Amino acid sequence: MRRFVEASGGRASNRSKIRSAVIEAMEQRVLLSASVHPASISYGGNPLYPNSLNETLIDGTVYLDTNNNGVIDAGDTPLGGQDVFVDQILLGHDQGAITETFSGTGFNPLNPLSQGAYSAVVEPGTYRVRMVPGSGLAVERSSPALQQDITISTVTQTAENVDFLEVAQATASGTVFNDANHNGIQDAGERGVAGRTVWIDLNNNGVFDIDDLSATTDASGNYVLLNVPPGTFNVHLSAVAGSTTTSPAAGQFAETFTSGQNIGNVSFGTVGTDLSVALVSAPPVSAIGTYQVKHSAIVSVTNTGNFVVNGLVGVQLYLSQDTSLDSGDFLIGEQLGKPMKLSPGQSKTIRLKYTVPSSVPTGNYHLLTHVVSSVSDSNPTNDTFVSTPTTAVSQPFIDMGVAYGATQLIVAPGQPTAASVVVTNNGNVDFKGTYTLKVYASMDPSLATVEGSLNAQPVVIGKLDSLKLKLHPHQSKVITVPIVFSGVTRQFEFLITTLTTTNPLGDNNLANNTAVSALPSQLQ
Repeated sequence: MRRFVEASGGRASNRSKIRSAVIEAMEQRVLLSASVHPASISYGGNPLYPNSLNETLIDGTVYLDTNNNGVIDAGDTPLGGQDVFVDQILLGHDQGAITETFSGTGFNPLNPLSQGAYSAVVEPGTYRVRMVPGSGLAVERSSPALQQDITISTVTQTAENVDFLEVAQATASGTVFNDANHNGIQDAGERGVAGRTVWIDLNNNGVFDIDDLSATTDASGNYVLLNVPPGTFNVHLSAVAGSTTTSPAAGQFAETFTSGQNIGNVSFGTVGTDLSVALVSAPPVSAIGTYQVKHSAIVSVTNTGNFVVNGLVGVQLYLSQDTSLDSGDFLIGEQLGKPMKLSPGQSKTIRLKYTVPSSVPTGNYHLLTHVVSSVSDSNPTNDTFVSTPTTAVSQPFIDMGVAYGATQLIVAPGQPTAASVVVTNNGNVDFKGTYTLKVYASMDPSLATVEGSLNAQPVVIGKLDSLKLKLHPHQSKVITVPIVFSGVTRQFEFLITTLTTTNPLGDNNLANNTAVSALPSQLQ
């Protein structure tokens, strides 16, 4: 049975109006500000207790500790708009909130409660009353308690003055850093460590409990702990396997917080094993399907920690449409369980072959590399590397092209002359087939004139016919074609080379199968 907490102001004219207001609030689930129910409600000089309505209440007041003395007294102010929960306890466990949570100004002109009070209609049973502090506030934990257990035995019993005291929150802030020289100070070049948990032991039992306050360091290793109540507490850095805390010497800070105080430079030095990964190179295009990319991705794994890494290390390669590793990315290659021993600062290069699954849509993707290890890693934030340029992923295709090398003609005294050309696989799968190269001397910068015609016929001066070739995507090969200048006169001003290939996928682009260059004047 769901119950509710009332909060508002005003007085009731009689008992039936109070009951009507309660029923109306329950039926409409009206949201009301947390306010204060006095020990008894007086009207016309006669106190009206809840049990006179045959209802049992748990009520109390939320105060702001205005004078910061940790005790509810005349100097404190009733505080509205706070959330109070009344949970029924069943066999030592919370059954769940049986009250509505009220916030805002609400609606109930007949509500007899005053500013800062709350009132929960309950049945006989055992209840745990607790509250969540408002923005910028913390619950005073010494007097009264953070939560209070109340037992209601009969319908005529009422639990009154179940009060709470709030104070202006204190904060603690600092940095967790990699103390490379073990001196306990963050020196120049010693980076912050992200993803570490700093916590305040509010009950000082040395154990990270559910009610303790915690914060996680950001990318720079910084953290801020909010909602710290007044008191003296130990501030801890959670342990991570493979990591050792170098400062403070005691492994924790004992800090005394007062209301509204901000304590900074609560910083921890740490050292440990730390593997990082980087993608050195990878093909700019990849094909979808069962075509394994033979031109491997080159991945570098580095020990950026303070201790020797000796264990099994592996790398994984993903396609990602964003710059973070998540469940929407596609695993395209991995090499796991490789024994590796790395001293601090030492790197190891891994060549990783990969295949793009047929389930991957076409498009441009970032390549993400991720390192995994049997060795504990004290800093997981650098275990993933994201490539800045994207890789084009598409259906498999072949695109063979030809161009001249840095020296178009190779001329050496007493040696045969040859044309130097570069053949490149611009596709996204391996080329396996044959090629034919023809080198022409031509009067025009193109071969538009059909060979054998009477109009400025180009002259074939070199040829390699039907030779086998294998090239990985974006791999090139320099080929020399022997040439003979028989029949070439000064009328021939251009050197033209053509490439034709045979393979099961054909050639996706014939526009780059011809290379044109001016014929050197000394050979004309």
